[in-house]
Amino acid sequence: MVDDGMRGGVRRVSEYLRDEWARSGDVPAVEHIALRGEGSLRASGPIYLGGLSRLSTRLAVRRPSVIHLNLTQRGSTWRALPVMSLARAGRVPVFLALHSSEYRTFTAGLSPRRLEAVRWLFRSADAVAVLGDGWADYALDELRVPEDRLHVVPNAVPGPELLRTREPGPPRLLFLGQVGRRKGTSDLLEALARPEVLAHPWRLTVAGDGEVEAHARQAEALGLGDRVDFTGWLGPDDVARELHAADVFVLPSHAEGLPLAVLEAMAHGLAVV
Repeated sequence: MVDDGMRGGVRRVSEYLRDEWARSGDVPAVEHIALRGEGSLRASGPIYLGGLSRLSTRLAVRRPSVIHLNLTQRGSTWRALPVMSLARAGRVPVFLALHSSEYRTFTAGLSPRRLEAVRWLFRSADAVAVLGDGWADYALDELRVPEDRLHVVPNAVPGPELLRTREPGPPRLLFLGQVGRRKGTSDLLEALARPEVLAHPWRLTVAGDGEVEAHARQAEALGLGDRVDFTGWLGPDDVARELHAADVFVLPSHAEGLPLAVLEAMAHGLAVV
């Protein structure tokens, strides 16, 4: 399994797959190779070169049955091109999964030469998975993916281990995701600061990494400091606890594919806004 190795929905999808394989007793041998990591772009260079080196060694010494290549956009796409070249040279089939929420915008801004490189990447895959019918139409029309290799595979999440019980106190709102513009964090805070909203009791938990400090300052400036808690990034167990305790899930994103956090909230029986 090859991807950027960053926090977020792609990582959680991979974790859910591994957990389900373990529960079913049909556990394939999975090796994860990261091409980016959590640090700065400058720090990611050695990670990228090391990832390509590991992949080259595996292809030469212990040839995998398949390469599962998770793709988002921008740098993720360009990092994937050498992976595809290595896989083709080693005659290893590639399953390419597109997880991006803004891939249309990304490809619309490319030069003809770069767009053709992206199309080559998708056409070279033995199978391409997208999250919905709209993305399937885009993959066929814009990326020129052969129809017989294209599959719609929606995201899925497990159900909660415990049934949610309503705790006393004000309604609890929950935001899960990267804190920043694309997920609409500022929009959420501004909406909650409206007088007609402030007139009601509620508390908001913002769980995720990204521009946390800037938005914490915004919350203070809007007079929401005593109602909004910023937790930073949470692991799977802590996310499950927050979902179990919440009443309403809020995600005012500007763009999404099929957000895993929304599915997790629905699985826990939350109202989703």
